[in-house]
Amino acid sequence: MAEKKKREIDYWYNLREYWGLLSKYKGKYVGVLLVVLLTEAAYVADNLLFKVIVDEATALEAGGLPGTFVQVLLVVATVFATLALFRSFFKFVQLHLLNRLETDLIVDLKRRYFNHIAGLSHGFHVSNKTGSLISRLTRGGSAVERLTDVAVFNAAPLIFKLVVATSALMYFNVAAGLITVATIIAYVTFSLLVQNWQASDAVRSNDAEDAEKAKIADYFSNIDSIKYFGKEALIRRRFSALADRSRSAARAYWDWYRITDAGQALILSVGVFLLVWVSARSMLRGEISVGTLVFIYSSFGSLIGPLFGFLFGIRTFYQAMADLEVLFAYGKVEQEVKNLPSARNFDIRKGSIEYRNVTFSYGKRGVISGLNLRIQPRTKVALVGHSGCGKTTLVKLLYRLYDVQSGVVLVDGRDVRDYVQEHLRSQMSIVLRIVRSLMTLSSTMLRLAILRQAKRMCAGRCVSRSWIRS
Repeated sequence: MAEKKKREIDYWYNLREYWGLLSKYKGKYVGVLLVVLLTEAAYVADNLLFKVIVDEATALEAGGLPGTFVQVLLVVATVFATLALFRSFFKFVQLHLLNRLETDLIVDLKRRYFNHIAGLSHGFHVSNKTGSLISRLTRGGSAVERLTDVAVFNAAPLIFKLVVATSALMYFNVAAGLITVATIIAYVTFSLLVQNWQASDAVRSNDAEDAEKAKIADYFSNIDSIKYFGKEALIRRRFSALADRSRSAARAYWDWYRITDAGQALILSVGVFLLVWVSARSMLRGEISVGTLVFIYSSFGSLIGPLFGFLFGIRTFYQAMADLEVLFAYGKVEQEVKNLPSARNFDIRKGSIEYRNVTFSYGKRGVISGLNLRIQPRTKVALVGHSGCGKTTLVKLLYRLYDVQSGVVLVDGRDVRDYVQEHLRSQMSIVLRIVRSLMTLSSTMLRLAILRQAKRMCAGRCVSRSWIRS
């Protein structure tokens, strides 16, 4: 069996595509980040207010004036209440802008890729499962939302709070500030490395999930046929095998979190130990006050929440990248049947059709070779032949769902390649034998149906069961 190829994520391409969507709304995005900065700065101010209260309480205990302490409390309470009002207002503005930004991004992405996929060639659509296309388009919209949330709720708060908090820590105690920075860098670097190793398993897990969804859609779309031919046990076995593959892929992806969580816990433990040791020694030497000691601990503690949020953001980022990878891959697929630069919206006047020395094949399988056929306007022609002889292919060539390898197809004496494709097709009509969106029979079930009808017609003497072997 061939070795399974490792799936890689093209991060730069995906981020360029995402930025292409986001650049349209740069003003909203910058506004959201500015509000996040102001909100986080207000939270850091809380720690400074707490430091002031502790220092004043220490001074009061040492014989300070109670009146002074009360005045300080009133000032602190007023500042805190003002900051609380500002934070509430900032949160409202942040979510107001973010909701509009993300809904616009989702709609833009869905429109772009729906229009692109809908315009791809017939060959693309017959070789890709509809269920997978639906799953990937829907999940891509969710991924854009999650990617924006990572920047706003996970990355920006940590970066802003780290800059503000470490600057304040450096002012009071350089060693405590350096330990804090080193701990954050080690934590983030380790998390990024593990998540990067995990990324290929995330893509494989997505692929397994998409394959499972596509098969579920096929099975339930054909449930009547499945029941008519008593194939419930067959689809149960096949779905069980699919579920096993999805489980294995998901387990390989999720098992990475064991390493992530264990390593992060160790890094934080070492950082806290060093911070306590350094700051406690500084206080005992009289280099910092009790209030400063409390400020150092509370500032470091206030970074833990954003750190865990950033961890969640990293996981979300890589999952979003995996989701966008399979959708953005469709953006690299080009239309096989393209309109020529000289194509025009010609009207069909008479309706004559001609296949002139036409040759066509599906890959290495030849279907039509050197065909010449002329159909006059207002005439009825029946194409009769065994399955696979090229009857449907002739119609697809007429509609220019495929291009001929050699020869030419003419409508009103004009090459179909001279017409704009959609304009050409809009002037012709076709009644499909099977409407795919209503009933999609698998080839085996279709053969079984034909076999049963043939047996009724010739009492089973003229049809062999070997004909339906897959």
